[in-house]
Amino acid sequence: MKKEKNAAKPKTKRPAKPKKEPVSQWMTNPLNEQVLDYHNYEMTQGEQVLYFILAFLIGGVVSQFFYGGLFQEDGAPTLLTYISNAAAFVVVGLIAGRVFLPVRSRKLAEKRRDVLRKQFRDMLESLTASLAANSTVRDAFNTAYTDMCMQYSDDALIAKELDQFRRAEQINVTLDVMMDDFAKRSGVEEIEDFNNVFQVCYGPGGNMSRVINQTHDIICERMEVEDEIQAKIHANETELNVIMVAPVLMVALMRSTNATFAQNLASPMGVAVVTVGLAMFVGAYIWGQKIIAVG
Repeated sequence: MKKEKNAAKPKTKRPAKPKKEPVSQWMTNPLNEQVLDYHNYEMTQGEQVLYFILAFLIGGVVSQFFYGGLFQEDGAPTLLTYISNAAAFVVVGLIAGRVFLPVRSRKLAEKRRDVLRKQFRDMLESLTASLAANSTVRDAFNTAYTDMCMQYSDDALIAKELDQFRRAEQINVTLDVMMDDFAKRSGVEEIEDFNNVFQVCYGPGGNMSRVINQTHDIICERMEVEDEIQAKIHANETELNVIMVAPVLMVALMRSTNATFAQNLASPMGVAVVTVGLAMFVGAYIWGQKIIAVG
């Protein structure tokens, strides 16, 4: 009877885990065009290959400092020594390449947002000057587009964004809609703050010249303070990278100059100690990066 009951129960399949979709750096704007989402950076195939090979080689070379020279007999390398060296090179290199690509992608996204942030400050200066000369808001944005093309180029990030503002007039899309879309895609706090002020003042017809002028002064002062903070953070990040590289260089130097140290490092106990040390090493680096990010 029990067997019949068990047989009668339908087998329930576990729901398949949803596949992670690749992150895209493109979004659709109010003009129904594909534009950049500055939160993400999508590396080209050339960049992926270049950075992967670079990380693979560095990881493989570093692996030889810690896991090279195993299975020696009387201080002489054996066939297993060459096999283990190659295996360590490939395994550590693949791990380094896999880990480095998303890290590099985030860094490139941050770098692009920083470029946009600085160009946006110059755009605000152009807007302020145009509005002070009694230009309309629409004309001020058109003038800012011309100024940014002259100051940078037609391919500059801010010039491409202002070109969308300029073309929006042809299909009756208002400036506040374009500014709101730009702010959401930018990932830049100053642009989001400016958008909040712009949304409040543009519709009711407030004194845009005075508002944008005051907003420009406040944002520029805050950006100067943030630039000083970022300079100190970058200095700390450089110090952290130097501190993390130093142990690797010390191990490499001691292996090359002290045969006894190299033999002890290649022993089972040495491999275990090295593995624990590398785990602590990686944990300390991740922790240090989080401390810098909070700063």
